[in-house]
Order: sequence, then C-alpha cells, then structure tokens
Amino acid sequence: MHQVIFNSGVIGFLIWLLLFAVSTAALAIAIRCAWSLRKSLYATAAFKEKLIPLLKQGDWQGAFDYCEAHSTLTAKIVNKVLLIAHEKGEKERQELVSEMLDRHVKTILRLFNSLSMCANIAPILGCRSYDII
Repeated sequence: MHQVIFNSGVIGFLIWLLLFAVSTAALAIAIRCAWSLRKSLYATAAFKEKLIPLLKQGDWQGAFDYCEAHSTLTAKIVNKVLLIAHEKGEKERQELVSEMLDRHVKTILRLFNSLSMCANIAPILGCRSYDII
C-alpha cells in the first residue's frame, strides 16, 4: 500500500490525499447524521405521558416549565407554541410548528446531501488513482 501511494507521483499522491479527506469528511458527516437522528432528540412516551395531562388541565406554566427542563425537539416546539399561544390563533400556531419542523428536516436533509456528495466523489478519486499507477 505504501508503494502504491508514494510511487504514483505527485498527482497520484494528491489524489490519495483527496480521497482520504473525502472519506474522513464522509465519516464525520455520517456521525453527525446519526447524532441528529438519535432517539433522545425526540419525545419519549414518558415525556408525552407527563406533558399531555398538564396541557389538558390548562396548567400552562407547569407545561412550559416541564418542556424547558427537557432538550428534545418536541419540548422546544411546545415551549415556542406556549409562549405565543395567547397572542396567536390556532392557524398561526400550526404554521409555527410546521416552520420549526421544516427547519429541522432541512438541516438533516442538508447533511444527507453532503454525505451523498462525498459518496459520489470518493469512487471517482479512487478510480483516477488506479489509472495513474
């Protein structure tokens, strides 16, 4: 392997270096995707079992405090809705929830697109390095 990398000339070495960089970037992006999709980021059954009764009872402050104590995406959205609930109508609250979810989904899709780009570039670099040898 050492001979393949270092005996392929300057261009070959550069291609191997780029291949390593793309592979490292792909690994980092894959880890970030997995981190963004981890189960703890979303509401659990226990979270919902505690929050729903608070909302049904009309304990808005209790629901707000409970959501503030959790760092899940659902808790952040409910907190935002509870902050504007008295100012906005149902339609505006639904639009806010949709906007927040869309923003989160776009972030995840951007990561997947970057990972896809790395997956498309890596074989091209790998094929070119073998052509040089």
